[in-house]
Amino acid sequence: MSQFLYPEGYSDEDKAIYDDLFSRGKNLIGSKINAQDEFLLDLSAKITINNLRGYSNNLTPDEITNIKEKYKDNLCGEHDTNPDLFKDGKIYLEDGSYFENPFNKTEEECYKERMIDPNSNNLEDPNISIDTV
Repeated sequence: MSQFLYPEGYSDEDKAIYDDLFSRGKNLIGSKINAQDEFLLDLSAKITINNLRGYSNNLTPDEITNIKEKYKDNLCGEHDTNPDLFKDGKIYLEDGSYFENPFNKTEEECYKERMIDPNSNNLEDPNISIDTV
């Protein structure tokens, strides 16, 4: 049903409850949930099953509040990036290696590299013919 794995030790009943909770959550939210946020449904289902079984997550209320705040902070989409990592049209990694920043290329340069017209909607590889597939 979901792309997430069941925790080790889940019985068949736990797996059925998990699938039911995940499915209900997805149906209640509908198309409004982004694929990258589906992990919240996964966590919610697992937390609910843990509560039903009497398992504790061993987190204090302060730790739970801190986790919620971190999630909300990261949800805004703004992250601080060290400006020294982006110099001279290159992206530098922590190990000292680097590569060309792909955002420095124009559409024409990308077209020359990939031979795909940036104005067309055809994203197929022009080097592959129908006969070879």
